[in-house]
This record gives sequence, structure tokens and C-alpha cells, in this order.
Amino acid sequence: MSNTKAIALCRVSTQKQRLEGSSLEAQSTRVYKCAMYLETEIVKLWSHDISSRKGKNLARKDLNEMFEYAKKDKKIKYIIVDEADRFMRSMEEAYWWKVQFSTINVKLAYANMPEITHVDDPMSVMREMMAFFQAEASNHERITKTTDKMQAKIEAGLYPGMVHQGYMKSNIRSLHIPREPQWSLLQQAMKKILYESYTLTDILKWLNDSGYRLLGGGKLDMYKLRRILVQPYYAGIIKMSDWEVVCKKGLHQAMITSDEHYRLVDLISGKRKKFTVHKYNPLFLASNIVECDDCLKEGRPQARLVGYRHHNNKPADKRRYYERYRCRGCGKNVLKNVLHTGLDEVFSNTKLIMNEELFMSSLRKAWKATSEDSLKTISSLSKRLSILENEKNSLIRSLVSSPELTDDIKESVVVIKNDIQETQRILDEASNIEEDFDKFAIFATDYIDNIKTNWWTTEESADRIRFKQLVYPDGLTISRDGKVLTPRLSPIYRYEKSKKTPESVNFDEKISYGGPAGT
Repeated sequence: MSNTKAIALCRVSTQKQRLEGSSLEAQSTRVYKCAMYLETEIVKLWSHDISSRKGKNLARKDLNEMFEYAKKDKKIKYIIVDEADRFMRSMEEAYWWKVQFSTINVKLAYANMPEITHVDDPMSVMREMMAFFQAEASNHERITKTTDKMQAKIEAGLYPGMVHQGYMKSNIRSLHIPREPQWSLLQQAMKKILYESYTLTDILKWLNDSGYRLLGGGKLDMYKLRRILVQPYYAGIIKMSDWEVVCKKGLHQAMITSDEHYRLVDLISGKRKKFTVHKYNPLFLASNIVECDDCLKEGRPQARLVGYRHHNNKPADKRRYYERYRCRGCGKNVLKNVLHTGLDEVFSNTKLIMNEELFMSSLRKAWKATSEDSLKTISSLSKRLSILENEKNSLIRSLVSSPELTDDIKESVVVIKNDIQETQRILDEASNIEEDFDKFAIFATDYIDNIKTNWWTTEESADRIRFKQLVYPDGLTISRDGKVLTPRLSPIYRYEKSKKTPESVNFDEKISYGGPAGT
């Protein structure tokens, strides 16, 4: 039986390393062999998945426990670790702990070089010092490479962090997709706060009553709700930590626009204005687009109509809401349904005519501009492909240097190869710019031929403005008596005759100017 005792430490940085092959069992085998070499007995072994990041080691729970344990038993003469980097990856802190253990007559021993334990010559000192230097250098390189890879993913539109509420992992690493019904419920909640004057208390109750649940099955609380609502990720913006690299249009599906996000942040932080004009309010699709015809004729500087919503100030369960448009110039109000019905009538009577050759030529110009966005997407996918190839090559190199991890590494290589194939497939599809022109032409023709449907279904105010400029170049107006008018149509449209139109009106002569004659 040995006259001395020892304690031992086996460590991996994360639980993932424990599972993927930085084997604690293999370390344990080696430290027990070291104990046999030193003719001592290990009385207790600490086995952890804990980080040894520089600056955190002085407060490490495992080392403090080992120190206190060794203080109580005077026969403990050694603390045995597999290698220097398993002790820690910081030279300064490693030697601090070595001195601490020496004050209670405990020596630091390494399973990969047990022969230097009792040797105090320059060569042994240098070997130990080099081991700690390599551990710290390796840690620095790993941190730097990890940061560079994560920033490259962000630039490519991917999010290498934890999955946000309302999303889940997809087959492509770091690309998250909507998880239903949470995604749709969160999107509706944000819209209700922005456009329907819901308070945070109201929206929290609405979400929980609608069945929104966290992954563990629990309900949302106010703290979690506030954190969700201010995250730029939900507006498609990818930013992590305090890094300067930011992707303003990630590859994941956004819930709201960036403008809506910044307004939402103001609301949550209490910076809400007393009265806010909702320029992009989905409840009032004609807001800031339709103008007051009488104000234009009178030369007023402000003639646009803006939508607003008010209620009867009764409690929430008895509250009734009213929706109107108000002219900024004269202050005239018009009911929302009156304006929308008038627009429907104008849209219904607007019919498409066109010169096919001229139209296709114009589409070709538009397609050239659109393809520039596709080229940006191709660039992002190419970066993603390069990242995956580098990860695969890194794993293959690890396979050569760590044959004991063959099965784990092969499995990871297979996963990455699948990611590469899927990314390459998407890249190939995005690269067929010219082949997609015919589909674009069919889509564009159908798009402008269904102006009424497109007007009411698009989520972007900018699209409705483009529709107006394309079809009604002089704008859409409404008189104070509630009549919706349009002075001129685009040359590729005509206005259908109605029973109220005088027979003397010649529509063919008006086509070049467009416009429902007589309005």
C-alpha cells in the first residue's frame, strides 16, 4: 500500500466535447497509469465538462474544491492531470494554482510526462512551460478562428447563435425556419402592438390565451416578452455580441420590417409619441397614397389622407373601435369602407391593354435590375458553401491526427456533406438567372393584370405606391363628397365603359392619356 495519496482531474471544455470524443474515460486511464508510475494512490477524481478560459480559472469550482480537499488530508502529495491543457489554458493562472498547491505540499503531475514531477532542472522547467504556452496559444487560435467563422456566417446571412423564440433549426446549419404556431402568433402580437394599440399586458394575455407556449410547455411572462419584442433578429437583422459585423437582411424569414422593429423598440422603451402617423399601417392601405381632390384644386400644401383608429374609451371588453381617413389639408374625414369601396370600383373598371413587343422590352430592363439582387444572394450562398468546405476539410485533417475519434468525425463529415449538397442545390437554382426570365415575364403580366388583388394583398406600402405610379400616374384622389377619382391612366390600361358614361365620350381617343373620361 502506498504511503502517499493523490487526487486527479479529467476535464473537457463543454458537454459537447464529452459526447463527441474528447474522452474523459481515456484521460482517466492515463492519470491512473501516472499514479502507478509515481507509486501513489488516487483517492478522489474530479471529472467535469467545464471551461478553462483565460481569466476564469481563479474562481473555478473544481480547483477550489480540490484545494480544500487536499488541505484536509496531509497524505495527499499530488494532483494528477492528463496534460497541461487539461489543467487549464492560461500560463499565468496555471502557475498561480501551482504555487497555491505547493503551499500545502501538493505537486502538479502530468500523465504525458510523469518523469518531470520530481525533477527541478532547467529542461524540465522548460518542458512544463512549453506545455502551458502551447495550451494558451491553442486556446487563442481556437477563439480567433471560431470568431472569424461566426462572423463569416453572419455576413452570409446566417445566425450561428441559439434559436430564437418562434423559430427552429433547419437542414442547413445556422439557418432557422419558422416554428408554428409560435411564429405566426408572435408576428400577430407585434402587429397588434404597432397598429391596434394593444398594451404589453393585453398582448401577453392574448398570446397565452391563444395557446402560445415555450419549448418546455410553460407560458410567456412579461420579462421574456419584452426581450423578444426588442430583438432585431425578428426584423431580419443579424447581430451578435458587440461585433461590428451586421447583416441587415438575413436568410431567415423575418416577422416584421426594420422600420417596424425600431418603432416597436421605442414603444417598449416608453418613447411612444402622443400621436403617431402610421405610414405603413396594414389596416389603412391607402394611407399617404390617396389624396384629397378638393385640396389639390385649392392648392393646399398638404392633401394626403392618413388612416387613424380611435375607440369609445370604454373598458377593453366593451370597447368599440372606429376607423377613418383624415385629410391632412382640410381635416375632412371619410369612413374607411367608403374609400376602400370607391377604390375597388376604380380597380374593377381598369383593364389591361399593351403592345407585347414594347412590354417585353420593358420587362427585360426590369429583369436586369432584379437580377442584381439574385447576384447578392448567390454571393451569400457561395460564402456559405466556402465555410462548409473549410469545416469538412478541418474534420478530415482531424481524422488523420485523431484515429481514436474516427466514428464521431465520420458522422460529422456526413452531416456537413449533406449541408454542402443542399447549399449547392439552392445555389444552382439561384444561378439560373436567364432561364428564369420566362417565368418572370408570365408572373409580371399576371401581376399587373390583377391590380386590384395585388393592391389589397401586398404587405408593403412601397408596392402599392408602385402600383399607383404604374397604373395611375397622376394619382388617386377622393372628393369631399366621397367620390374616388383618377385623372389619367397609364397607356397600357383603359377604363371600362359604365352605364353612367355619356355615349359621346370616345374612349379610344383617351387611351394614350388613359383615364376614365369625364372624371
